[in-house]
Amino acid sequence: MKLSGQVGTFSNTSTSSPTPSDLNQLDQKLTADNRQKWVQYGHSLLEEQETAVEELGITYDVETVSSLAAGLGFSYDDDDKTTVQVTNEPPRHDIASIVDGDSMLPNYHDGDVVYLIDKGISNYSGQVCAVVVNDKTYLKRVYTEPHALRLVSINPKYSDIVIDFPPTEDTHIKIFSVIGSDRVI
Repeated sequence: MKLSGQVGTFSNTSTSSPTPSDLNQLDQKLTADNRQKWVQYGHSLLEEQETAVEELGITYDVETVSSLAAGLGFSYDDDDKTTVQVTNEPPRHDIASIVDGDSMLPNYHDGDVVYLIDKGISNYSGQVCAVVVNDKTYLKRVYTEPHALRLVSINPKYSDIVIDFPPTEDTHIKIFSVIGSDRVI
């Protein structure tokens, strides 16, 4: 790929997608006017892509349970079931849920569906997981520490959440590994 503009040339000779570093370099080199055109063109391409997918009519129904807080904690309810549609075939999963919030941006967006599996007891080292603590749900990176779980957001505007582990007698903790996600149409 080769793009030329007023401020220089950006070149990506590999056949793979540009890296965030490549895109950042390009963004820094573009003038404000060209950057605006680039963003508008990107939105146009996205709209065209979504229209093409919708015209194909291939969608998959996914039953979701409750919502996962990508933020400060969201009440969990087994009976809060909704069916959503996605354009990609869902992976094999135990349950699916909807992201609610922005603490996991840019990887997980408000309204995305996440696919979860129950791996049982595991040693988490930065894995993105759905964590249910008592009746609150979270979508966070999970780190095991001596006598605690640390729940960490990708979005730096959120503070870590520390939970005693193993839990006290009156505390219920359930952890599901995220195995995929998709945009809801």
